[in-house]
Amino acid sequence: MLLVAIALVIILASCVIPENYKTEDLRFLLRLLGCLFLFILVLVLCIAHVSKDAVIADMKQEYVSIHYQAESKLYFNNNNVGLKQLADQITEWNAELAACKALKNSLWLNIFYPIDYEQFEFIDLEILRGLE
Repeated sequence: MLLVAIALVIILASCVIPENYKTEDLRFLLRLLGCLFLFILVLVLCIAHVSKDAVIADMKQEYVSIHYQAESKLYFNNNNVGLKQLADQITEWNAELAACKALKNSLWLNIFYPIDYEQFEFIDLEILRGLE
């Protein structure tokens, strides 16, 4: 919404330049920039909405993979090799999910996040306690 407003202000600014100024080049440049901005905005929106199903499938697969690694005690050995990497994966998942949920709830940016992130859950780091 904010980006659309910026593009419209740029286009409208080119219309309020007084006629007695010899600024046809400036008017043209402002209109061109506004239209280019709108074109890029529409392109980004199309990409976000078209790739929605692929992003959901990717996130589901990542969630299942992290849970499998933790629940199968794949890293349960004498020296816990790989346990830090698993903890980093869980932390990264949680941070990314928190950011996406926050942006989805943002009034100004939610049109760029068509995915319902409420279907995904955070992964509790307590799941690693049994691996130590």
